[in-house]
Amino acid sequence: MRHWYIGNYPFKCLRKRVTSEIWCVCFCSPFVCLSAAGVLCYGRWALDKPTLINVVGGVFFLAAFVWFTWFWLLKGIKHNFICRIVPYFESRVGFGKIHAFKGGIELAKQCRMLDNLACEIGVKPLSDFGFKDDRDGQKLIWHNSSEGINTIICLKERLQNNQKIIPLVQELDVLQNNLEQAKDKNVRFCLLIRSGLDKMISPMEMDDRKGFFW
Repeated sequence: MRHWYIGNYPFKCLRKRVTSEIWCVCFCSPFVCLSAAGVLCYGRWALDKPTLINVVGGVFFLAAFVWFTWFWLLKGIKHNFICRIVPYFESRVGFGKIHAFKGGIELAKQCRMLDNLACEIGVKPLSDFGFKDDRDGQKLIWHNSSEGINTIICLKERLQNNQKIIPLVQELDVLQNNLEQAKDKNVRFCLLIRSGLDKMISPMEMDDRKGFFW
């Protein structure tokens, strides 16, 4: 199965980024506007009548405006520009293997190069293991972990002498470790695309999902 790319990214990476940006702006804009209105109102009142309530109100809304604008809106937009390729499992493989879920940035950035390299070697490209998402209502296609391991080993052999892509090789190592544990437990996997930086994942999201990230 071949995938469309824009630059090195799979097209689905960019689509998820745009969707996340729209949600971020729609969610944050009302709070930014309300806090900005509070700053203007209390700032004007404090200038006309510098009472304690007006000054405290102005400071409060200024802090809220900075918080919503910087930490929610601007940082949210910045984080949503990050896409990651992560493993997704048919059943649990163990919490100790959460590292691959937190990474995957380089895998997404170099996805096209890795697919081209896999085709040159004659192994299954990484993108052939993804990128359907059951939370989007798509039917998942599970793959044997041994297939993914074989692809990763072959890719690493070709990349091991390239010092410029050490972070990519490290992510391949982490993904391989995850798949090896899944193989030991006879658990199938696929690859998903996520946008943003995940520390953990909400139980509400997992209630909507059929598989597991670790």
